[in-house]
Amino acid sequence: MRSIFPTLSGNEKIKMNVGLDISEGMNSHAYIIEGPAGSGKKTLARLIAAAVSCDNRFDGNDSLPCGRCNNCSRIMKDISADVVWITPGDKASIGVDAVREIRQGLYVTPNDSGFRTYIITNAEKMTVQAQNALLLSLEEPPSFVMFLLLTEDSAKLLETIRSRAQTLRVELFDAPFTEKYVKEKVRAVSKERLDAAVSLSGGALGAAVELASGSAETSGLIKSRAYAEKLASLLISGKKNELLTEISQNMPKSYEDAKEILYLTSRAIRDVYAVKKADFQSLIFFASADEAKKLASAVSTRKLLKIHDNIEDAVTRLASNVSVKVAMMSLALAD
Repeated sequence: MRSIFPTLSGNEKIKMNVGLDISEGMNSHAYIIEGPAGSGKKTLARLIAAAVSCDNRFDGNDSLPCGRCNNCSRIMKDISADVVWITPGDKASIGVDAVREIRQGLYVTPNDSGFRTYIITNAEKMTVQAQNALLLSLEEPPSFVMFLLLTEDSAKLLETIRSRAQTLRVELFDAPFTEKYVKEKVRAVSKERLDAAVSLSGGALGAAVELASGSAETSGLIKSRAYAEKLASLLISGKKNELLTEISQNMPKSYEDAKEILYLTSRAIRDVYAVKKADFQSLIFFASADEAKKLASAVSTRKLLKIHDNIEDAVTRLASNVSVKVAMMSLALAD
């Protein structure tokens, strides 16, 4: 079987559907690539851009993209004049002028390859005027033009934009797979940092590697993850006095830190619930099901659901500007 997007982990549905379309010359002229930060949106965009311009695109015995031809090499190194990246840079948004520049060069034929690909990162940051200006290009582009719109949330794009492009949702991975991937990519990572990277990445492999490698600010996040695990354990145990003492003595005072901890605690509770239901394939907080099993043995599914609801209530209180102390005390005392 032909290898499609060989450097992209998982995402078998995307590989099968998009890869087949490209190899048969039936690919869409526009794709929305959706996923959280670090999930591989740019990697997928490069692979699609290389695949449609690959010299061996129609050779069923070769990988797609082949990675060897001149077009593939230049595109994967980001030095191809036929792949144009549009980013907000330091600006808060992508304005209409950026889209007008695209339209001015839209009918200029590619320099080296069969396609010119426009990759718009953070596409949700396009202003309404910019999105409207892009519509005509999306409706009737030249046959040699492709648009790739990268976004964390496609719902923030106009419906008229979404209706003219096929949406590809980048796959997120469970905790065991993420842990294994990080171990292969990052040498000599401590267990504490590895656990934090797995939990905080939410299954986005690129984000997990960045967190584990130390190239991101991780010290505070590691502490938050450890605190969230302890908080989950205390909530499950039902030892309210210990929980109240822990909150009063060690809980961070800032709203953002408290929200982060509650978000991670919710993930931990969700994993314990999954283990109670014998679902060991979708863990996102615990890299090992054994850790979740220890907590699961001491609690009922009904109580786990209640704890999860109580955490959501605490988050709502924080959003309403209730003090961190009051919100957390309410969580500790909730039945």
